[in-house]
Formats: sequence, C-alpha cells, structure tokens
Amino acid sequence: MIEVIRNEKPKANKDHVCQFCEETIKKGEVYERQINKYDGELYVWKCHVSCSQLTSKLDMFDYDDGNGIDKDCFSECVDAAYAGIASEEQQEKDRFSWAEELQFVKDYYLKEE
Repeated sequence: MIEVIRNEKPKANKDHVCQFCEETIKKGEVYERQINKYDGELYVWKCHVSCSQLTSKLDMFDYDDGNGIDKDCFSECVDAAYAGIASEEQQEKDRFSWAEELQFVKDYYLKEE
C-alpha cells in the first residue's frame, strides 16, 4: 500500500518527465510532486497538475489496487475516454498522436465551466 508522505505543487526549476503521460513538465511550470513510501522505500512522483486532475475526473482510482495509478493504467483510461467522446468519424479522420489524444481528453474533461 502506498503512503503519501507529502504532496506539493512547486514550480519546476528544470524540465522533468510526467510519470503519468511521459511528456515534459517544462521549467517554470507548476507541477505536482509527491513524496511517497512503498514497501518501506521512499520515492518521488512527479506529474502535470492537469494529468493529476484527469485521474480524478476519470475516476482512475477506482482501478487502484493500493499500488497507485501507473502510466499504463493512465494511458488505458485516456484511450477509453477518447473512444467514448470522439466520434467514429473523428477517430478515423484525425489519427491523433498520443499527446494530441491526451490533450483532446483534457480539453473535454477539464474545460472551465
């Protein structure tokens, strides 16, 4: 079982890799950083704030077995969400890259109301 020791949202002093989407967290961007403990070992988890928000919007933690959400679960949930919101015609026509598909899903679920 993962224990969250600390959760913070610092501004990046250098580029990092988001551990959900594997895209770059750019220098100067606010991101989410967690200090976690698993099996007695401490580790740091870094991700885009929007990727973290998407995990909640898509109820990804319903699939969590106590070991957290990894990049594979994240990408499967994003793929399923995309398939549910994009028309068949759009899916056939656009052939989005992973980054474009993720942005489409973020735009849909995280749009400001």
